[in-house]
Amino acid sequence: MLAELLGSPEPTGAPRDTVDALIQVVTRRPSVELAALAPLVIRAHDNNDPAARLIVTEAAQLLSQSVARIRPPESQNPIVVAGGLLTGGTPLGAAVEEILRAYWPKAPRLAASDGAAGAAWLAARTLPEVTDPAALHARLLGRPPG
Repeated sequence: MLAELLGSPEPTGAPRDTVDALIQVVTRRPSVELAALAPLVIRAHDNNDPAARLIVTEAAQLLSQSVARIRPPESQNPIVVAGGLLTGGTPLGAAVEEILRAYWPKAPRLAASDGAAGAAWLAARTLPEVTDPAALHARLLGRPPG
């Protein structure tokens, strides 16, 4: 990761100097470019890098805590996950799934391939005009729910 961000795989001087340099490089980039770091973290996680494993664990906990803030503990409504890091067979997706399953074991999990279509289905599935939510899901997302 250092090579990708700082141009060299070796730390620059004291450990704090390397941390400061990384912070400067990362925070100067547009937020959307931070997504480019995800594959580096996932690869490092898969190679048993302790820092990457900690990043994935903490990210899963933070994402799950965000859900817990707005979702009642007894809810059995579907939980929809979206984005490549949560739906692409990544360690983060697996860690989030494990936590969500522990909090809401009876809630079905749905993977949204298109966030707007998934949101539309969630909003429309309980409308009186919708007699078959599964068929609507298939029409909007190209597959039945579940």
